[in-house]
Amino acid sequence: MHKITMKVMDKDYKVKAEMGGYNDVCLQYQDNFQEGDMIILECNKNPSYLVIQLDETIGECIVYLATNIMAFEVPLRGNKKSYAELNFLEKAHSLYARVASNKEIKQYRNLALNKYDHKSNFNCYPHVEIVNESVVNSSKSHYITNSNSEECIELNIRFGRKVSINKLVFHKQSNSIQDSFWLDSFLKFSDNSKIKCDLVKTEVGQVLTFQQREVEWIRLCKFIKKNDDFHAFDISNIEVYGVSVI
Repeated sequence: MHKITMKVMDKDYKVKAEMGGYNDVCLQYQDNFQEGDMIILECNKNPSYLVIQLDETIGECIVYLATNIMAFEVPLRGNKKSYAELNFLEKAHSLYARVASNKEIKQYRNLALNKYDHKSNFNCYPHVEIVNESVVNSSKSHYITNSNSEECIELNIRFGRKVSINKLVFHKQSNSIQDSFWLDSFLKFSDNSKIKCDLVKTEVGQVLTFQQREVEWIRLCKFIKKNDDFHAFDISNIEVYGVSVI
């Protein structure tokens, strides 16, 4: 049995609401979130696969919690770049977490999806890191700008455990200011192998398939611009398909 506890805490770590349960928990928080509020998720077993929902307008997703606790600062105002304007603004909030079923854990799916990832997250996977950049996030895409060298930029997706993957899907943001060009890059795997990603300008998702690999992380790097008139380029949503290695 997994004992799961959810809390809402303020910036001074005072508990504003709390609910616990075994294998699943639902916390009904009847108030507006305030600047500095945090959602705390605790589980007595680790690692664990959980299905979580921290906001009704965002929905649920499967995460891999490597430790006993997850801390999520509610994104309001300055730290809301990765979320839509209306997320977390309702007065009544239904937060829940439950243990993922074996079927959910083993299914072939997008292993890069974590709707509640954030920059200071280091134990709730998957987790995305963008190195050597200034980044502007929207709910759909990441825009990376670098006035020096594209080769300095890296995008890391960490899974927190071994996964078996064989496909990536790249989505271009069709209305971005960088529509006049696209780019290529190299994809490195934690098993020390790498492949080149040959991309084209298109509004359709581009599929990259490769031989099944067991990895703990992947890295996109050595970006190649296709238009020298720009020093900015976008990395749109990236999906990574495979299964967890159990």
